[in-house]
Parts: sequence; C-alpha cells; structure tokens
Amino acid sequence: MMLPPEMDANAALFPFSPGIGDIPWDVLFKNLPAEPRAWSLCETYMEHASWKSEPIRRDQLIHEVLSPIYKAVKGKITNGVYDTSRLSAHQFAVLFFVFAVGALLDLTLEPCESIVLSSYPER
Repeated sequence: MMLPPEMDANAALFPFSPGIGDIPWDVLFKNLPAEPRAWSLCETYMEHASWKSEPIRRDQLIHEVLSPIYKAVKGKITNGVYDTSRLSAHQFAVLFFVFAVGALLDLTLEPCESIVLSSYPER
C-alpha cells in the first residue's frame, strides 16, 4: 500500500524535524474506516494486543483518541468542515497504529495471502 504524497512528505521529516509540515487533515480523515469498524478494531486491539503491554489504556484510547476524531467526522457531516482545533497528528498516529494491529489480530477475517505475496515477492 502506498502512502499519499502528502503523507509521505510528512513521514520523511521524522525524526529530524521539530514539527511536521501542514497536516493533511483531509487525507487522514478520508482514510478512516467507518465508525462501527473503528470500534471493532479498537476492541480487537484491546482484547488481543494489550495483554502483554498496555501502551494506552482503554479509557484513554476511547476518550482521548477515538471519540474526538470521530466527533470531528460527525461535525463535518453537520457543519461541512472538520473541527481540527482539538486534534493532533499524534492522535491519528495512535489510532492508525491501533487499527493496523487490530486488523492484524482480527480473527474474524480471512487470511489475506495476496497482500503478503504482493508485499514480499519471491526472489
């Protein structure tokens, strides 16, 4: 999976830049799963990945990361704009990390061999 150019440019700044460039909010919001799937991924993460270490508590994940981001999504539907005044790139990074690990550990999904084969071609 390729990152959009706006994301790739910001990723290249880490860790040598004290801050990131303009945050591509639209790109971040556009790549969010539907809210029911987001909740499912977070619950899967908490159930299967947080037993060994708990880098974020469930209440933090829900109240400080997931809910504010999806509140902004609902605000876009209502008002036509995302209210990003209380959001940070860090919140999105945490949420996308949780989504990635949650999807990896989601035992209700079929294994996706085609993605693995395309990512790691035989030599």
